[in-house]
Amino acid sequence: MGVFRPDGASASLREPDPEDLQYAATVQRALSRIGVVTSIFVPPLSSVEVSEEHLLVRADWPFAPPRALENSVATVLTPPGSTAVVEHEGLGIEPAQLIEMVENVVLNHWVAAAGMKTGRVTGRFRPGADSALIAQIETPVRSVVVKAGPAAIVKNEVQFIRRVERELPDELSLFPKQFGLVEQGDVAAALMEAADPKTLDEHLFTDLDRSQLGDDFLEKLGPFLDLLTALHEVSAQSGIPEVGPYVYRDRFTSVTTTDGFKQASAHAFPEVSIDDVLESDWAGSDGTHLRGLRPLAARLVPWTDTLVPESNSIVHGDPHLKNMLSTNEGRPVFIDPRTVWDGNRRRDEGRGDPAYDFATLFHSIWPMSAILQAVECGTRTPATDIVREGTRFRFNIAWPASDSYRRLESKLVDLIAKTGEIPSYVARARLYVGTANALVGWLRYPDAVPTRDSWASTYIAALHFLDSGINALERGDVRATVRES
Repeated sequence: MGVFRPDGASASLREPDPEDLQYAATVQRALSRIGVVTSIFVPPLSSVEVSEEHLLVRADWPFAPPRALENSVATVLTPPGSTAVVEHEGLGIEPAQLIEMVENVVLNHWVAAAGMKTGRVTGRFRPGADSALIAQIETPVRSVVVKAGPAAIVKNEVQFIRRVERELPDELSLFPKQFGLVEQGDVAAALMEAADPKTLDEHLFTDLDRSQLGDDFLEKLGPFLDLLTALHEVSAQSGIPEVGPYVYRDRFTSVTTTDGFKQASAHAFPEVSIDDVLESDWAGSDGTHLRGLRPLAARLVPWTDTLVPESNSIVHGDPHLKNMLSTNEGRPVFIDPRTVWDGNRRRDEGRGDPAYDFATLFHSIWPMSAILQAVECGTRTPATDIVREGTRFRFNIAWPASDSYRRLESKLVDLIAKTGEIPSYVARARLYVGTANALVGWLRYPDAVPTRDSWASTYIAALHFLDSGINALERGDVRATVRES
């Protein structure tokens, strides 16, 4: 085997010892965390040898990168069949450094494939559930964000964005400008206009816990609500959206059968079965009493026809605060639209009930912003001190007490009632049940809500909104019947 060295020197080889192999395995495991990109850009190591102080790794790369990546420490990417050199002793290279170096080459490979000049990677952003790598690159002409993930999902998202932009009037634009789509095997990368990386949650709250809205929150939120409302109005048409029954009924049971939900529930409550979690009552120290998800879901079923609208619009599908940004010129934009829920494909993908967009936004403001902040920064979750007592669970919870939340709820109910031309009690019920639906979706992601308090806070809030939605329907229906008689 020929030996490649950054300095071009020759070297004698020896068999690697267990410590060498352990280091190589550590590097490979670190690289595998790149996610779905791994299957294309980081193949299994086919051989490991040692030359003096260097660890020599042979791997057959499935494509030749635009250039070899060289620096004073190591050469990481080489053409197919060549040998990459990774410093093992002496200075050494950390797996995280190796990941970053690989990503930089991959990102610029995509930029070049889209017909743009390559540049410098200036920022990385946390990928969502449907992406593996998101980064910003400063090219000589413009700032570009690259989002990579499974080809089918990324392509579907780009096609949806283009479709929405065609529907909207010229003076309205919902998403960042699109610069290109690059496909490579099972992976695709979307290239788009860079925006201010600060998401809307960083602008709305006044406290570290993300539980207190500022007095001017509606002023900051207003342009985004206007954009969503414009999208819903210009694309409205008659007909029940095919996703309606799933959003307002079926998801409350189907999510609980997924492996992710079972894993997350067992991690949060290892002392009881999943049936106990789903069927038991939940009692708050403030007097709150909630039934479990199973009995609430059964109580919801008779109201499906009332909840599912008779018209539909193009919807964003996932307008939570972390998907809401502003461009460098101050223009509000949305990112990461959702057209498919839990893999359920349908003929009218991209269309749904506008109320669900507003419900997704509502759940993001409370409680998910506080929950995600607690997971990331160790702040307080809304629900704490969750214990099993007899046949029920007990908990403490800090409900949103600010008048800001009540003003926001009234604003969203009015928008839903106006858009759907429905009674306010039905609009309120759709807001509540849609909020519960959005919360239930998080419960199948053990990495997103990894602790007992974060998972339970999400679950308890889902029970609260689902119960409130059903109550709104039952009380409103009684009042409507009395008026008619």
